[in-house]
Amino acid sequence: MTRVDSPIETQTSDPHIAASRSSRTALLVCAGVCFIVSLAFGSWVLRNSSGSVVVGASLLMLVALIAVLMAAGFVSRELAYWRNPIHKLSKLVGELRAGEAPLADLDKVGGGAHLLIEPIRAVLYDLRDQRKRNAELTDEMRQRIMNRTDSLERQLGVMKAQASRDALTGLGNRRAFDQILVSAFDDAKSQRKDLSILMIDVDNFKPLNDTLGHPAGDELLRQIGQVIKGSMRDTDTGFRVGGDEFVILMPGADLEAGKRLSKRLEQLVDGLAMPLKLQYPPRLSIGVSSISATKATSPATLIEHVDKALYEVKNNRSTRLRRGAA
Repeated sequence: MTRVDSPIETQTSDPHIAASRSSRTALLVCAGVCFIVSLAFGSWVLRNSSGSVVVGASLLMLVALIAVLMAAGFVSRELAYWRNPIHKLSKLVGELRAGEAPLADLDKVGGGAHLLIEPIRAVLYDLRDQRKRNAELTDEMRQRIMNRTDSLERQLGVMKAQASRDALTGLGNRRAFDQILVSAFDDAKSQRKDLSILMIDVDNFKPLNDTLGHPAGDELLRQIGQVIKGSMRDTDTGFRVGGDEFVILMPGADLEAGKRLSKRLEQLVDGLAMPLKLQYPPRLSIGVSSISATKATSPATLIEHVDKALYEVKNNRSTRLRRGAA
């Protein structure tokens, strides 16, 4: 298998580094030769009993001094040209990786360490590009997750709305009514405001289905839902709680406001039923009640009062019809 040299390995095989190594080797050899010669000469002087001992000792000291100076020069050159710059370079690389120094500071490193600058610069550039790509991928993934989360939240919102809405009329369903009634009642009590409720029943709805069919009955219910939506205030909420039963909650409205809305709804639905030309046209029976009028202490007691009001309306209407028939 072919071995691929790294940029740093390739750079350290540069001829300048080889030449530097050769010069250091030559310097060490020269210093060693001088030291060996001085030892040999010293030994010869000690064996010589003539008067040249002083001169020989002086020459010996001079040669040893030269050897020491050469070794000191080598050490000083080694520190100045290699070790100090490499130590500085090592510290600078750590700062560059941590983002605490600019890449331009690499050009300030001298000595033999400058031969390593370009490979290190290339590695740092590659590292920076890799970090940039990783950051871009992270941002892209985060954006995709956010988009997916938004889509799921919208779908969840649609599902919640569908779960609390009557499909035929677009009004709230029974489940939504049970939830909103409690919160509306509690808000009215805590804010010391009134709350009116209208309980609506469609009379003669079964004869309509039996005579004109269920599609005609569904269309009438759909139209009644539109009438309720168009007649309510922005703060009111309408519900279809049964087959032909509707409820309207009117936060902040007293009993009289509820009765005015009741009369308007009766008139509008009477107008819808006129084109049907039935012997017993459908019409609305509406019971109206409020917290202030009944002194209701809970949503359940308020429902009891409005149910009673609706029963009285239907009973009075039946009585009038019997009297008219007699």
